[in-house]
Amino acid sequence: MAQIQSKAYTAGLSCAEITESTINSDIIIVNRSGILADVYQYGILAFVGGGFDRGVHSVLEPMAHGLKVLCGPKIDVSREANEALAEGLLAVVNDETEIAYQGARFLSSFDKTQVIDFVCVRAGVVNRILDHVLPSDGDTRS
Repeated sequence: MAQIQSKAYTAGLSCAEITESTINSDIIIVNRSGILADVYQYGILAFVGGGFDRGVHSVLEPMAHGLKVLCGPKIDVSREANEALAEGLLAVVNDETEIAYQGARFLSSFDKTQVIDFVCVRAGVVNRILDHVLPSDGDTRS
C-alpha cells in the first residue's frame, strides 16, 4: 500500500485503490461507479465527490452506514448536505489541509448513532409526499 506523501497528513495512514485485498486499508479510493454502497459498510468517514464540480453527490448513502462526511464547497444542490453541515455531521473542505484537519476532528469524535439518527429522520420521504399528494379515500385515479 502506498503511503500518503502530503505534509498535511501526519497520521501515517495507508492509502490504496480498492481491490478485495484493500478492505483493511486506512483509506480506500473508489474510482468506479456502482460499488460505493457496498464499500461504505467498511468505513467510518467518507469523502463524497462532486463538491468541487457541479455539486456534491449523495451524502445520505454513506450516512446510512453511520459515516460522517467530508466534501467540497458546492453543497447548494443538496438539502441533506446543508442539513448535515448544520448538525455537524458533514464538513466542507477547500483543500488538503482542511481534509486532514476535519478528517482528524471527525475521527476523534466518532458517533455512529447521531449519523444514523439523521438518516432515519429523513427515511420515507417519498411515502410522506405520496400520502400528502394522493387521495386517502381509496380513490386510485391516475
